Amino acid sequence: MAGQRSLLWPAVSSCTTVFMGPSLSERSLRQQLRANTAYAAYQQRMALALLDVLRGCGLTYMSQADLTIGYVLGSGGFGTVTAATHATRGALAIKGIALVDAQIHTSATEDEAAEYVVRLQDSTYALDGLLAEARFAGRLAECRHLTTACGIVDHDGPFSSGSVFSLALPLIPGGHTLATLMAECLAARRRIPLDLLLDIVQPVLETLVDMHARGVLHLDLKPANVLVETGAGAALTCHVCDLGIAEEVGVGGAAIVDCARGTPGYWCPRLAAGERAVTGAADVYGWGRTLRALADLADPVDGPMAPVARYGPALQRLVAACEDPYPPARATLDDIEAELAQMRWALPTIPEHLRFPAF
Repeated sequence: MAGQRSLLWPAVSSCTTVFMGPSLSERSLRQQLRANTAYAAYQQRMALALLDVLRGCGLTYMSQADLTIGYVLGSGGFGTVTAATHATRGALAIKGIALVDAQIHTSATEDEAAEYVVRLQDSTYALDGLLAEARFAGRLAECRHLTTACGIVDHDGPFSSGSVFSLALPLIPGGHTLATLMAECLAARRRIPLDLLLDIVQPVLETLVDMHARGVLHLDLKPANVLVETGAGAALTCHVCDLGIAEEVGVGGAAIVDCARGTPGYWCPRLAAGERAVTGAADVYGWGRTLRALADLADPVDGPMAPVARYGPALQRLVAACEDPYPPARATLDDIEAELAQMRWALPTIPEHLRFPAF
């Protein structure tokens, strides 16, 4: 644009005077204006969401001074989960994200401004996930085998941009997930025995039954979102966690999602294809895919179920019924409960090579 400026230039310069400088191109200024606008929207969204959730979630505030922070349990796009001990509540898991604390630097390049916008989007997504956990904590507190938030950590003052937003959850002894258990079995080249497999998926099913009865869908069921509690001896107890993309069921028994959410390989085909109205059948699909993953010791892929077949035709039929691509034809939670009860009853008569399949 040699010799002239576009009609947008006055608007850009008036809105981003702090960014004006001889080293910045008009294109960079446009990108920075976009970043500046995104930051303002981010602040407004964050403030309104926090106010809405904290006003009605019923969670108690916990002072950071009452917490002794321990080791990091895990981290990812959502933020970081850290073990901690509370002065009166005992062992906790602190799940938190650092909110974006400032506008983009005045000397940022075009690429840096673009990366900043992405960071705002990622932070918004992570914040929405934590707020969903806070929002559903009270309603789902009595669900069997479900880990829900029990408090909000107050990090030295009111929540605002630049602070850390954290939820406190019960710390599950052991702290491993089914994904970790699968990796350990794979390394040892040993499949999970059938009776233990049923013990693992039964409480996960019970969690879905209770959640659906309260009008909430999980929508992200997978081995990485099931914690394994280690008890005395070889006893294992499973707890479903991470309500970050959970949705409330609306009129007609369906929840409306604004985009494809969940984890590839575990979300139902129609959701992956762009359908936005989902029912409890989506969680049935996730449960079935989780069962397939435990049998395969790997994330599920479409195709033959050779590893599942090693456990016998009953388990193979159950997985197939949960994975039906047409939601109304998919197994219901009641169907699954009945099938699991039948399989448990038949365990003593099942041949040993099916109860303890070879690797």
